[in-house]
Amino acid sequence: MPARLLGHALGGRDLALGIGALATRSARERRRWLLLSSIADLTDAAATVRYWPTLPARGRLAVIVASGSAAAIGLAGAIEA
Repeated sequence: MPARLLGHALGGRDLALGIGALATRSARERRRWLLLSSIADLTDAAATVRYWPTLPARGRLAVIVASGSAAAIGLAGAIEA
C-alpha cells in the first residue's frame, strides 16, 4: 500500500474520531470516544512494530511517533474528561 494512500486513510479515520469526540454531549461520551481513538492509535503503533523490518525507515518512525503521541494525548484527555 503506497504511503500516501495509507496517510490519507489514517487521516480520514482520525478526523472522524476527532469530530465524534467533539460532538459529544457529556463527559462520559467524550471519555469513551477518546479511549476508542486511543485504542485505534495504539493498534497502528502495534501493527507498525509487528511489520517494522518490512517498512521504510522514515515511514515507520513517523507512524510510531504520530500514533504513540496521539494515543498518549487521547488517554490524557480521557482521564481529564
